Amino acid sequence: MSLLPAFTVRGWGLLSGGAALIASGLVIGERDLVGFGILVFALPLLAGLTLWGAPGRVVHSRALQP
Repeated sequence: MSLLPAFTVRGWGLLSGGAALIASGLVIGERDLVGFGILVFALPLLAGLTLWGAPGRVVHSRALQP
């Protein structure tokens, strides 16, 4: 299973925002900004890795009896 289709718009936004934070933190020399960027960049990657081995869909059923 490829990770590319697994990311939503929010996931791609976090990846690009994290990369922008890392790059801007390196340019201006702010280590805290780089650390926060690494955290933001790593969140969707870690979420994708945890869901990688999960089943493809969730099945739910309900029975109502009087």
